[in-house]
Amino acid sequence: MIAPSLTWSPNEQTRLTVYGHYQRDNGVPEAQGLPAVGTVFASPNGRIKRSRFIGEPGVNSYDREQYTFGYEVSHELDDVWTLKQNTRYAYVDDKYRAPLHGYAFVPNPVTGADDQSAMTRYGVDWAQRNKVFGIDNMAQAKFNTFDVAHTLLIGVDYYHSNSKFLGLYDRNPPVIDLYNPVYGKPMNFGQPFKWDRTINQTGLYVQDQLKWDNWFLTLGGRYDWAEADNKEPIAGTHTTVKDEKFTGRAGLGYAFDNGVTPYVSYSESFLPLSGADYAGKAFEPSTGKQVEAGIKYQPPGQDSFIQLSVYEINQQNILTADVGNPGFNSQVGELRSRGVELEGKANLTDNLGLIASVSRNDVVYTKDNDGREGRHPSGTPPMTASLWLDYHFTGDTPIAGLGMGLGARYVRGSDGTDFADGHFSIPSYTVYDGMVSYDLQQSPLRLKGVKLQVNLQNLEDKVYVSRCTSDVDCYYGEGRTITTDLTYNW
Repeated sequence: MIAPSLTWSPNEQTRLTVYGHYQRDNGVPEAQGLPAVGTVFASPNGRIKRSRFIGEPGVNSYDREQYTFGYEVSHELDDVWTLKQNTRYAYVDDKYRAPLHGYAFVPNPVTGADDQSAMTRYGVDWAQRNKVFGIDNMAQAKFNTFDVAHTLLIGVDYYHSNSKFLGLYDRNPPVIDLYNPVYGKPMNFGQPFKWDRTINQTGLYVQDQLKWDNWFLTLGGRYDWAEADNKEPIAGTHTTVKDEKFTGRAGLGYAFDNGVTPYVSYSESFLPLSGADYAGKAFEPSTGKQVEAGIKYQPPGQDSFIQLSVYEINQQNILTADVGNPGFNSQVGELRSRGVELEGKANLTDNLGLIASVSRNDVVYTKDNDGREGRHPSGTPPMTASLWLDYHFTGDTPIAGLGMGLGARYVRGSDGTDFADGHFSIPSYTVYDGMVSYDLQQSPLRLKGVKLQVNLQNLEDKVYVSRCTSDVDCYYGEGRTITTDLTYNW
């Protein structure tokens, strides 16, 4: 991976940044769904190992090549107007090959016992190429009308994306024993499926940020024209969806002199979607509305804050997996998300810092034609919380520059399936993380700009299920992970 960038300012009014990014990955897919029996629930065969590989050595592979380049340029015409343009192009080439989890237990092919030790699998071999181009042209004006300060934005942007996909499938690959796997049986990838999907979107937008005394108000709106073109050469289908829509946003707040800032905001969204469902019907754009209110307290002159917010989001035409037709999505209807979030950061002393957060959310299908109305989407925990403490030694001591941190992450158990039939929940879990750092600039060594940091996640190497999407598709959380960073700034 390489990611160069260069900024050039020929004068005080003009600034140009060009950047690029290239990355190549070759690996083995690890996100493999396991059944709830043997992970969430007890099994007569014991617990399925977290390290269990249900793919096929020599078959499983994931190769990705991607690059991005673009530029950002701005020029101040005068004390009021500034012109800006941001342009970006990205290309991603993905190749994925793997047997995935199946959809049922079957009698063990070796012992013949029907003891929930053997499972069907589902094989995929696909290649996908994605191209994205975007350009944003903006004019910014800063001016005053009487005692009101304005930051006005007027712009037009254009977005283009194209995705070409070829998938081969093996819907009846060799059965696998989840406790004593035998690899090496041949697979037969066939049943090709192709698509060529393009989205073009143009938007006009205007926004004004107004500030008067301690009041601030943001008003904005945009109008989008979008077209989604879907081609499926093998099926011989070609569908096009055109849509246009106005969306708006507004926010109001007041910053008290003591650091307290209450606020309220409203926003709308419009997102064109590519693709079609199993029947070949093109997806309509997804839309949404969000209302949020909150209060933030930041003591003047301090690097500490606490913020409390409540929100409600209503989404329409969302995509979810088509349970009856694997590999396809459907637009099930509508989702409503309600929640409250509390987060804060505090410097308890000159050396000791605290970061904490807790969120409670309630996500419900409010409209659905497949039995999920009124139910919670699987894999969406109703509550999460985290706490992090770090301490850094300073002063004229031999351990100056040494830092240590310790934290905890809590996730309340979520629903394991969207449906009432066979419903279950995964257990809540808590994992602990740590950090050790050494800033050599503050140390007796006085090596300017050099810092070493070791991060440790899941210190106890706890085995837990992080989420399930069905009774045959559960995922273990990441085990103990240690990463080391050495940085040098000059």
